[in-house]
Amino acid sequence: MGAGVLDVFEGRIPLIGFGHRGYSIFAAKLDWKSMRTVSQIPHPLMRITVTSWNEKYQLRFELDRYEQVFKVEQEESSILELEQLAKLMSESVLHGFVAMRTGYLNHSNN
Repeated sequence: MGAGVLDVFEGRIPLIGFGHRGYSIFAAKLDWKSMRTVSQIPHPLMRITVTSWNEKYQLRFELDRYEQVFKVEQEESSILELEQLAKLMSESVLHGFVAMRTGYLNHSNN
């Protein structure tokens, strides 16, 4: 039997997302035990990792409090190809972080 909206909002089914008390009817339940790091790619400024979850690779770039994630089907790319892609994308991703920070600062009180 499927869960109803009332189950979500009463906290019986924890979901990841934004909403009332950290619950959302628009996000899926995550099983963090099945997500695993398969590669860490060296970079002087960013943390770059490849994780495996739900038959997808996640190419994750992190800098300060900002993050960019790209999802790729596991059957479409190898880990070696993703590592090469991360190195090729790193400069444009850094520019994206600058834009993210600018947008955040323009809209925050900091």
